[in-house]
Amino acid sequence: MKHLKHIIYFIFISSLFNDFPLHSQNWNKVGNGLNLQGWVMIEDTSSDRLLVAGDFSFLGGACSCNNFAWWNGASWSFFSDSTGPRPRAITKYQGDIYCGTFNFYPASVQPPQLCKLGNNKWLRTSKVHGNIYDLNIINGKLYAAGTFDSIGGIKANDVAYYDGVWHAIDTTSWEFPEMDRVIGYNNEIYVIGNFRSHDHTIRRMAKWNGVKWSNVGGNVFGYAMGVPRTMSVYKNKLYVGGTFSKSFGNPGNSLARWNGTSWDSIPGIYHPLGYGTVFDMKIYHDKLILGGEFKYADTVASTDMVAWDDTKFLSFGVHKFDLPVLNIGFYRDRIYVLCGDSIDNMLVNGIAYYDGTFAAVENIQASSININIYPNPFSNQILISSNGNYKNVKIQIHNVLGQLVYCSDANLEEEIKISTEKFCPGFYHLSITQNNENIFLKKLIKVSD
Repeated sequence: MKHLKHIIYFIFISSLFNDFPLHSQNWNKVGNGLNLQGWVMIEDTSSDRLLVAGDFSFLGGACSCNNFAWWNGASWSFFSDSTGPRPRAITKYQGDIYCGTFNFYPASVQPPQLCKLGNNKWLRTSKVHGNIYDLNIINGKLYAAGTFDSIGGIKANDVAYYDGVWHAIDTTSWEFPEMDRVIGYNNEIYVIGNFRSHDHTIRRMAKWNGVKWSNVGGNVFGYAMGVPRTMSVYKNKLYVGGTFSKSFGNPGNSLARWNGTSWDSIPGIYHPLGYGTVFDMKIYHDKLILGGEFKYADTVASTDMVAWDDTKFLSFGVHKFDLPVLNIGFYRDRIYVLCGDSIDNMLVNGIAYYDGTFAAVENIQASSININIYPNPFSNQILISSNGNYKNVKIQIHNVLGQLVYCSDANLEEEIKISTEKFCPGFYHLSITQNNENIFLKKLIKVSD
């Protein structure tokens, strides 16, 4: 335990003076939510609606629907198309919304297809022999990726593009073919997924330069704990999120950044019970928003959602999500997430939106107020002192799981002593509020005696 204490201390000592926000009030319900998992969503600005797609059949347990529903900011509406697709990908191309499908209900009636939305029903445009997992617009063309060997009547192995007719990139076959994401970067096509070439020189991530496929930076995701799940181009760099660890030879800890020729160093994503996971990344107000299952981004405490501004992480706060954030979307300039059933014990039923601002989640510097917390790291007690006029304040301490372990009203005219003998070793978050506003936020660490 003594060695573990020293390792934790030296790895995280530089982070102990970083502060964090707590903003549970900023997550909100979206009507009564969904009865089963939502997978993807897209804003239809022409109709001022948010289209949500997934495996659900009821809205809040009341209205029957079939995998798709619209949210207009106040209420849900649903499709009357009883043979609609089972969606895994959705995008807008040349003004129309397209959906890539996993299969149809019932499967014996219709095979998987690419569909286009028209008159509140789905128009089946291209037959697919296999499944579509991602749709993306690259250089004005609609790209599809998944597990298929033909699409729109042409032979195509897992990746193809549409510009009025379908084209295969090439006819390369793969072992364990599953292309989960496709994106364009530096005039090349990048894909990630669970695949590898027959000679095993390419695994889980590849790029197409117009002539051939090649690995990206030395086949880095071919190792154990190397599962890339999402990609985004942000400030001229390609970001890759997933479940992976540097300790197994991968280019980062669940977050990596590619500059076109090599992997850049970037802070990682962590979970105290194992490896963190990034499931989705989207750009919002010039920041990269990450969603997944994690507790820390670098040294910043932020549960399952965090923002990156190219130099540092900005916290969404410490919350209790019962399941990970799987997808991020935007509607009326708000951030929406597809998640589990609850956030901070508030029942949301699979979908929620965030109405906080990025100004609200910037770090509050301890030097801007006259409060001191020491020692840090601590063992048996914490001392709080102040030279300012901080009367009628509330002191709260949460553990890394977001559980409240200490709460007390106080006046900081004298030194406050808090016994921490019963605290387990690990990370804690101390907040001081006055008149229902956070005036001080601090990350602490307890080490064993």
